[in-house]
Parts: sequence; C-alpha cells; structure tokens
Amino acid sequence: MSLYLSHSTALRFWRAWSAAAAVPLHAFHGMGAAEAALFPDRFFAASEVLFRAARTDREIREALRRAAAPGDPSAASAAEKGADPAASVVPAAVAPRVPAAVVLEAATSRASSLGVAAATAPGVAAPGAPAADAASASDAMPATGAVAVALRTACCSDGDPVHVVTASRGGLRGSTAVTRHRLGGALPRGSFLKVAPGVFVCSPELVFVQMAASVSRGALLALGYELCGCYPVGDDRAGALVRRPLTAPRRLSAFAARATGLTGVTAARAAAKRVLAKSGSIMETEVSIVAFSSVAQGGLGLVPPKLNEPVTLSARAKEATGLSRVVCDWLWPEARVAVEYDGRDSHASPQQQARDARKRDALRIDGFDLTVITSSQFHHVTQCTALLLGVGRRVGPRKRKLSAEHVPRHLTLRKQVRAHHREHFPFLFKKSRS
Repeated sequence: MSLYLSHSTALRFWRAWSAAAAVPLHAFHGMGAAEAALFPDRFFAASEVLFRAARTDREIREALRRAAAPGDPSAASAAEKGADPAASVVPAAVAPRVPAAVVLEAATSRASSLGVAAATAPGVAAPGAPAADAASASDAMPATGAVAVALRTACCSDGDPVHVVTASRGGLRGSTAVTRHRLGGALPRGSFLKVAPGVFVCSPELVFVQMAASVSRGALLALGYELCGCYPVGDDRAGALVRRPLTAPRRLSAFAARATGLTGVTAARAAAKRVLAKSGSIMETEVSIVAFSSVAQGGLGLVPPKLNEPVTLSARAKEATGLSRVVCDWLWPEARVAVEYDGRDSHASPQQQARDARKRDALRIDGFDLTVITSSQFHHVTQCTALLLGVGRRVGPRKRKLSAEHVPRHLTLRKQVRAHHREHFPFLFKKSRS
C-alpha cells in the first residue's frame, strides 16, 4: 500500500524538508525568481495517480514506520533521481548541513496512537536554535537526510491528526489520529511527489490549493509567499542558511489553472496572481501583501517590484563604501527606486547597522531613490499607507484616492496575515514585536 500525505501534514513535511535542505544566503540572493533546479520535483518522482492508497490506521502506521525508521537509508529518497538537494547550488564539499544538536520534541498522544516514533535523529533547527553555518560539520547531517526528519516532524505534530488522501473514505470508523480526504476533481501532473518507498506527499502547489479551502485570503497569500520564499532557518533572521524555496508564483498559477473541480481552487487561482517570489522573512511578506495586493482586497495596489534583488554598484559607490554589490528588499530597476525594511531584530547589531548605512549610501550615490520603512512605521497604519503610496507614485501611474470603505478591508487583511504568522511562526513573536 502507498501513503499519500496531504493538507497540513504535507505542509509540515515541506517546511521541515526545506529547512533541512537549506541553501546558502548568497545563493538565495543570486537566484532567479523561478529557480526550478531548487524545487522538490527536481529530486522526487512525480505522479498524479492514486494507486493502492493506504486507508486504515494500520496501513498508514506501517507505511510511516517503514519510511521514517531512523537509520533507514531509503529515507533519503532524493537519491531516487541521483541528486543531492544541495548539489544544485554549492559543491558537495560545502553542501548545507543542519545542526545535529537540535532534537525534535517527543511524539504527542495522537502521533503515539499511530505508532510513529518521535524524531531522535539530527533534524531541523527548532525554535530558539541558531541557524546552521555551512562551515560547521562537526555535529551535522547532510541535507539528503531531510526526508526522514521531515516525515517524523510532519507526523508527530501536537494536537493535529495525520492528513492523508484516499480513494474512498467509506467503511471506516472515525479516528482521532487520522483525517482522510478524497479529492474529487481532476489532478494535474505533479500532484504527488514520491519522497520514500511507498510514501507520497502532495506537492507544494497542491497543498496551496488544498489550504485555500480552509484559510482566509490573507493567510493564503502569506502561505503563497512562504512557499515561494526563503525564510531563515530557525529564529536566526540573519543566518548563513535559508530555507529552500518550494515553488514559484507562476507554478502556483499554472497548477491552479489546470486543477478543475478541487475544493478551494477558485480562491487559489485568485491568490496566486498576487504572490511574489523571493520573500526573505515574514515581515517582508507582510509588507508585500499590504503594499502589492489589490485595493479591492484591502491592499494598496502598488506596481509589484523584485524582492531581494542584487544590485551591482558603480566604481564610485564601491570606492566610497567598500561594497561592490548590495541586495535590495524591494527594487523597481527601471524606475531606480528601492525600499528597505528596518526591523528591530534583524538590524540590531552595530555591525549590521553600519553595513546598512553603507548600503544606503551606495544606493544613493548610484542615483537610487531609497525609502526605509521601520517596524514602528509599518505598524502605524496611517504612516505606513502614506509612505507606501508615496513610493507608488514614483514607480507607477497615480491612483485614485482610497475610499473610506478601504480602511476596514485593509485592517482585515493585516489581521489575517499576522494571525497566520503568529500561528505558524510563534517563536518569532516571543521576544519582541517586529
């Protein structure tokens, strides 16, 4: 029998895998918006067919035991295509590694009822753990071991049953450990990825459609930015490694366009059009959703920029600042306009503050119109709106004045996005507001 993980279980799997198969920060900055060589379907065989899908708790338990058994070499199933997820970015000698000192929490009662062992092997950087350094290999495991860790992480979540896709839900008693789903529409190619023998996971694109049926529009946009972005590993926001991107906006749109009859596909199609690639943090995502979503949906409707885009500096700027290249949070190259986000945590150290100052000097020397938005300004709705609309006038046509009806839509959008991030990234909100 084959196991097909779906919905929130599949999302947890891909989050864990993208962190365990992290990429260097410099590689993230240099990649294109749709770097297909980094995506999961580069490493895992794809299918759109449900074949002998596991249905009973016993079948699901056995499939998970086989796939997530510690030390099982088949767990590193990226080898199915003969590739190391890290090899497409950096040489194998300096492939990204994940700290082994981090041990995942014990399985919860729901996971125990399935008989899935808690992760005791090295794994994904957990909340409070420092980001991995590509140079530290003393207590690390290769990124190719990400699948076993991701499976244990996905199936040992506190309070959430394992979600699976089955051909039929009939004839089975209810279970607190498993939630079964039946997909009634046409599945496009690449809907499932085989991550281990007998174990398939819904692709990031299918997960996006599935989640669209149960989350708010703001949360769905935030999820799209996350899937197409490279957030820091753990809670170190300026670490050497970032999570591997799982898809790209055009792939989300193309998949949703081909999927017919699936619950949530209409909302997914609309949201995918507003997702931008290469967000580097949840705050970049929140600013982006507020600024670039349509006015009708509560956004400000600005012309979309490029996120985390490198800029090669002139000799004059290099001489004055010592920098040859900088990366802009938001960049409109043709208009030579850039926006930077100055958060409390990511820019707290004196060294980072000095580098930020040199970066801004370099951009101004090269003639860029630079705007800096601080954490306090973003949370002050009136100030943030005025600041971003000012940027909008410099990069696109003048827009009509926002109506009074726009304010509640705007506040709702902000609340939806922040609620999603507080639920899924709670460790980022423990220290201070950002």
